[in-house]
Amino acid sequence: MWLGAAGAALALGLGISGTLAGFTASITNNSNTASTGTLTLTETGVSGVGGTGTCASGDTTCPLNKFGGQPAMAPDILLAGSVPNGTIPANADPDQNVGIVQMTNTGTSRAGTLTLTGNACTSLPSSGGQPNLCNDIDVAVYASAAAPTSGTSSTYGTQVFYGSATTLATTNLIVASGVVPTASEWMTFVVWVDGSANNTYQGLNVSEPLVWTLAT
Repeated sequence: MWLGAAGAALALGLGISGTLAGFTASITNNSNTASTGTLTLTETGVSGVGGTGTCASGDTTCPLNKFGGQPAMAPDILLAGSVPNGTIPANADPDQNVGIVQMTNTGTSRAGTLTLTGNACTSLPSSGGQPNLCNDIDVAVYASAAAPTSGTSSTYGTQVFYGSATTLATTNLIVASGVVPTASEWMTFVVWVDGSANNTYQGLNVSEPLVWTLAT
């Protein structure tokens, strides 16, 4: 009898448990996804001021010449050690080189910074007691969100660097911030031989690699 009573109590308990289940409602989200974007950089030259063409992320031999490539510069007497501050009369004479490039975020991610880093400057020839032209090549760098007009310095934007090619070689510049996809920053380089250079500077040339970095 005792076993029978226990079995009946168990059956009754199970029946009550099923009765107390009540109503339920549920939703399953099956579209919870995320993905990484891309960060790519494109450099486009401007005709007549450094060459035409386009370079892309990963290029290590981009031929666009930010120093302008003028082969027969003479010291610019009017700019002997002066700071141009956006008023330099660009293209007013052959002793001032101008190079303009358009830097564009061609990826899908927003970039935190666009950085310009200088590398070692080389002056040639370097034998026979020749001076180092890197010390007397003056460089002014400007940044603008709008396309500048070559020869119109008032359109060049904000000056982000002024100094010698030697100084630029050891400089790491943040030239733009918050570069969203498809946005561009226009970079203008004005380059000249300082007016203090004398006859010993004839027949020299400089070369200096520059690196652009777009980072989140």
